[in-house]
Amino acid sequence: VALTPGLNMALGSRQAILRGGVTRDDYLHQLMLAAEMMIRPMERRKRQADRHSIAIMRFENLSSDADNDYLADGIAEELIIGLSQIEGVSVASKSSSFAIKTSAVDVRQIGQQLNVAWILEGSVRRAGQRIRVSARLSEAHSGVLVWAENLDRQLVDLFDLQDDIAASVLKEVSDRLEVKLDRPQI
Repeated sequence: VALTPGLNMALGSRQAILRGGVTRDDYLHQLMLAAEMMIRPMERRKRQADRHSIAIMRFENLSSDADNDYLADGIAEELIIGLSQIEGVSVASKSSSFAIKTSAVDVRQIGQQLNVAWILEGSVRRAGQRIRVSARLSEAHSGVLVWAENLDRQLVDLFDLQDDIAASVLKEVSDRLEVKLDRPQI
């Protein structure tokens, strides 16, 4: 049987105890070192992201009007809430995902940092009462874009607009994650 070096060392110490050459405390110390040597590699190994895990990144405001940050953040937040209500889907927290500036970081790095399989990012543009929301879903491990869509809407009621955009994106994302959208759409 192949044993780890630490376990071999501890077993050797046990045999020395039996022969009277090592104290019980020395043996326990060697056993603790062996356990530590076995656990350390497991701690270093990164936990693989669940295939139904996703991070919704802050949607970028591409308009010159800073007031549209409110609209962009609202859409992303609606998506976080909507996806978190789907059974079997793990969603990175808003504070974790919003802390990352997506334009400066590769989606593969984001996936590793947040331990998610999917990254949803997007942008918001506004011209008068017309709003264009672009949404993009990428596989985190490969960085491959698997879905993208532009959604054009008229801004009549801000909350209705956010709900409508979120419902459209939720349907597409739940299809890609292969989960059932079993709750009423927003």
